[in-house]
Amino acid sequence: MHKTLEKYAEISMDIASNFINATPTSIATNETFAKNFTNKKLIIVGDDLMSQFGGTAFHKGIMNLIH
Repeated sequence: MHKTLEKYAEISMDIASNFINATPTSIATNETFAKNFTNKKLIIVGDDLMSQFGGTAFHKGIMNLIH
């Protein structure tokens, strides 16, 4: 999966698109990718958004909404 996500990030740079990574694969925190996106004035964020936003709290909120 890591190589696939890296390819998506490369394609995103090639087409001048910002990139949001919601998987555990380190793309936004990878120095090379971060530098390349910054040089192209593109936004790159993410790297496991679930843990950054508090997966348990988020999950409980969704479950309460469904209930």
